[in-house]
Amino acid sequence: MESRAKCGKNGYLMGYGAKYCNRFKSNYNNFNTAGKQWVKCTANCLKLRTRTIVNANRRCAAIKQKAFESHVGCYTSCGFCRIYRGNITPLYKTYDFKDFFSKTALAQVVSMARKCLFG
Repeated sequence: MESRAKCGKNGYLMGYGAKYCNRFKSNYNNFNTAGKQWVKCTANCLKLRTRTIVNANRRCAAIKQKAFESHVGCYTSCGFCRIYRGNITPLYKTYDFKDFFSKTALAQVVSMARKCLFG
């Protein structure tokens, strides 16, 4: 996808997507069975949505925005609210929490919390 988008090492695909793909691969065996299913499902969902986004957009900023907007849908449709309690440690080890301090990331955290708490 990066060969089409050409956003570089700091763009969404390489700077964020590939980073977390590698981090989830490294920590995969730390997840329980349901957590592993969530990781696989979420990875597939994000890849499909990102491919569609890249094919429809030429601007790196648009790719990043639309890709981030797809995260909550993929996380929840794959069952994040059911698996996070039993997988807190591997999730904590996987996420780079400095990435959560952007406005976009904080909005996602709030959206996920609402979905998990209130449906």
